[in-house]
Amino acid sequence: MQEDLQARADVYADLLSRIEGVFEPDWHLAQPVRVDNMRFRWPPRGIGLESRATKGSHPLWQHAAKLYLQSLFQKYAERYDRQVGAYNAPTYRAELRANSDYRRFDDVLRLVIDVTPQQHARIDALLSEARRNGDVSYGTHWSDAALMTCLLFSLEDSRHIHFIDGTEGGFTYAAKALKEQLAAVVHAG
Repeated sequence: MQEDLQARADVYADLLSRIEGVFEPDWHLAQPVRVDNMRFRWPPRGIGLESRATKGSHPLWQHAAKLYLQSLFQKYAERYDRQVGAYNAPTYRAELRANSDYRRFDDVLRLVIDVTPQQHARIDALLSEARRNGDVSYGTHWSDAALMTCLLFSLEDSRHIHFIDGTEGGFTYAAKALKEQLAAVVHAG
């Protein structure tokens, strides 16, 4: 059992290393949250949902106005690379990159990466080869944009995490493709 787990871990490590090699010399360019692609939009999308979800005992209009005002100060801080109150734009951007969950491993490798069409083709070829060798089954979903869902507990204490997924279904469609491959293996074998 332990040998089987180690063998699988070795396969994943090798495959991940080969995928990272597609981006040589700069693996960090594959990360979907980078300085060059972070833009704060105002007013932020979803602020109405956030208002309703976090209003507490305050009237909705009052809480929504507060969030709009906070986001306007945040826009100013981002535009001029400043600190406004507890919000420090450069610090927050660094924390946002560090706290973004785009690469996970929990018995299955899950990645959300930013690729060119050429890198996409190379990664697809690596995965197809690994599947032909019987090393892995996989599912992918390619989209033109990413979606970020944020949990913010405390900006002051740097307690926030950002979940990254591909738009248009992301992990859901990748999981569907994986299940189809696994079903084909079971059906064939």
